[in-house]
Amino acid sequence: ALPDINTALHLAVKQSNNKLIAKVLITKGKLYQKHHLLKQADSSFSAAKMILQKYPKDKEYLVLLKNLSICNYYLNNNQKVYEYATEGLKFSKQLNEKLFEGTFNNISGIVMDNMGNKAEAMKYYLRALDLFTALKQKEKIATIALNMGVIYEYQKDEKNALISYKKALKIAEKIKDTSIMSAVYNNLGNVYQDQKNYKKALEYLKKSLELSQKTNDLYSVAIDLNSLGDLYKKLNDSVLEFLYYNKALKLARRIQDNGTITLSLYNLAEYYRMHNNLPDALKSAKKSLQLAQNGGNIRGVLSAMKLLHQLYADQHNFKMAYRFLKSYSLIHDSVFSNQKARQLMMVEEESRMIKKNRELLLARETKKRMEAYFIIYTLLTILILGILIMWYRIRSVKSKELRRQKLFIDAVLEKSISH
Repeated sequence: ALPDINTALHLAVKQSNNKLIAKVLITKGKLYQKHHLLKQADSSFSAAKMILQKYPKDKEYLVLLKNLSICNYYLNNNQKVYEYATEGLKFSKQLNEKLFEGTFNNISGIVMDNMGNKAEAMKYYLRALDLFTALKQKEKIATIALNMGVIYEYQKDEKNALISYKKALKIAEKIKDTSIMSAVYNNLGNVYQDQKNYKKALEYLKKSLELSQKTNDLYSVAIDLNSLGDLYKKLNDSVLEFLYYNKALKLARRIQDNGTITLSLYNLAEYYRMHNNLPDALKSAKKSLQLAQNGGNIRGVLSAMKLLHQLYADQHNFKMAYRFLKSYSLIHDSVFSNQKARQLMMVEEESRMIKKNRELLLARETKKRMEAYFIIYTLLTILILGILIMWYRIRSVKSKELRRQKLFIDAVLEKSISH
């Protein structure tokens, strides 16, 4: 298809038709995206964006921002994702596109989570949930429940994590959304790993991998492979641990998923360390750190720095070990202090949601009560009217009877007098 698209692009340029050029570039970007060529897709989408920026914004522009966000999410460019999502929020509000507003809130939540700001992520998710609930978008509601579950899981709140995941799974199974089902199975597998219920964890992770492969969702397949590597690590099966981590890395590189490449390199670095292969462990850990730093992946940066500190300490290179420990502490303390302040914001936001739900419940109950009162009032009114009508009819009948009796008596009296 590329030769035809390039010919179309050449003709559009020849005609100096900017909107047509942008349209062709978007088509080209979608083709690259479909075939997991994310850097090329990002390049095409970015060129289209530069052209369309000077024109009035419409739905097509919002779709473009969404595609740019997706590409950069997998390329691990968190700052760019946030910029596109912020722009998307701005224009979706201006255009009153509620569905897109919810989508960009969700994307903002995901990127905030990646950058270590859980409280801010939860705020975005709750806003998206409000919008999707109002629009009755079941698939989107399931996605938000899934994403909120990830935060609860990270915070070791397994109870709420399981509630969120099971809510997402229930909706996904009802609407037959295999993509969400696969993601939930993977996350449930990770929760059961933490609970040391390895049999159940393996069951869910295999279900997730099977669905991801069936739908050819290669990004999810790479995540599933890493999760299976984690499980076999806990089961002390080093052969399968390495096999799954290595498969995940190869696939992530093929589809240009930098986030999963960062994770796979970290997992392999830990594997090499446990098997006393320090040169390969250092090499993988450094690559993981570099990718995490480039993408603004705070969690990845902290994990890689901590591991590098341990690796240099193992080599008795205490100068380098101290350098990474110091860098780790500075970033960790900074994130931790920010999180403490933001946790209060998250509590406030959750309280607002609880209050709002209570108000809605109260409003519904009041409405039901008013409806019940109205029905009772109507019935009473009908009953009273019925009684009045019956009384009036009885009175009318009695009046007529009395008049007849009076007329009869008058007639009799008159007859008597005449005699």
